[in-house]
Amino acid sequence: MIFLTEFLAVLCIGAVIGYAVYLMVQSITASVKQISTKKKKRTFSEESYLKAMMAHIETNPKSKEATWVRLGLALVSFILLQIFFGRWVFSVLLFVVVFVLVGRYFSGRARKRLEKFDNQLIEGIGMITNSVKAGLSILQSIEDMVKNTKPPLSTEFGEALRQIKLGTPAGNALLDITRRVPSSDLRIVIMSINIARDTGGNIAEMLSRLAAVMRERKKIQGKIDALTLQGKTSGYIMAGVPFLLLGVLYLLEPDMMGLLFSTLIGNIMLVMAIGMVSLGMFIINKIVAIDI
Repeated sequence: MIFLTEFLAVLCIGAVIGYAVYLMVQSITASVKQISTKKKKRTFSEESYLKAMMAHIETNPKSKEATWVRLGLALVSFILLQIFFGRWVFSVLLFVVVFVLVGRYFSGRARKRLEKFDNQLIEGIGMITNSVKAGLSILQSIEDMVKNTKPPLSTEFGEALRQIKLGTPAGNALLDITRRVPSSDLRIVIMSINIARDTGGNIAEMLSRLAAVMRERKKIQGKIDALTLQGKTSGYIMAGVPFLLLGVLYLLEPDMMGLLFSTLIGNIMLVMAIGMVSLGMFIINKIVAIDI
C-alpha cells in the first residue's frame, strides 16, 4: 500500500513536470521565433537554437522564459531527490535552492553583460567624440563606432542604425536601446545626444564631459567593491562554519547527528537552520551592496 501511494505520488509529480516542461518549451520556442523575425535571416541561421535562447534569457533574466527554465530545473531536481531519498522536506528545500540559484546565475550573466556594455560605452563615446570633432555627423559617428567595437555595444547601436535606415526617427531608435539595455549611463548619453540634436548644442564637448564623469564613477565603484569585499568574504565564511561543524559532529557522533537526517523533527530543524543562514547572507549582501 505504501509503495502504491509513493508510486502514484511520483506519477503525479512526473505528470506535472512533463506539462511544465511542455509549456516551457512552447514558450521558449515562441520567443525564439519572435527574436528571429527581428534579426536578419543570415544572422539567425548561423546561431543554434540553444544559443539564441540563452541570449534572450541573458538580456531578460526575469522574463517568462527564464522563469519556466528555472521552474523546470527545480522540478526535475525535486523529483530526482524524492525518487532516490524519499525525503519531502529535503526535496522541497532542493526545489527552492535550485530555483533561486538558477535565477542568480541568469542575473549574474545579465549583470556581467551590462558591465561589459558600460565599459565599452565609455570607449564608444570617445570614438563618437573624435568623429564629431573630425566633422562627421552624429549618426555617421555612431556608424563608425559600430564598425570599430565589439558586441554587445556594436550589436545594440547597430540595431538602432538598422531601424533608422528603415524609417524610424533617430531619437526613437536611440531610445529603444535604453529599453533593451537597463543602463543608467546609456540613458544619460542617449538623452544628451537627443537634446543636443534638437537644440544644436556642442555634442563633442558634452560627450567628452560625460565620458570623464563615467570614468570617475567606475574608479570610485571599484574602490567601494574592494572595501566591501572583506565584508562579503566574512559573510561566506560565517555561512559555511555551521555546515562544517555539522560535518565534524556527524563524524564524531553519527548516531546522534543522524537523527537530523532520519526524523521529521530533525529535517525541520535543518531546514530552519539553512533558512536562518540564508537570511543572514541576504542581509549581509544588502548591507555591503553600495551603488553610486
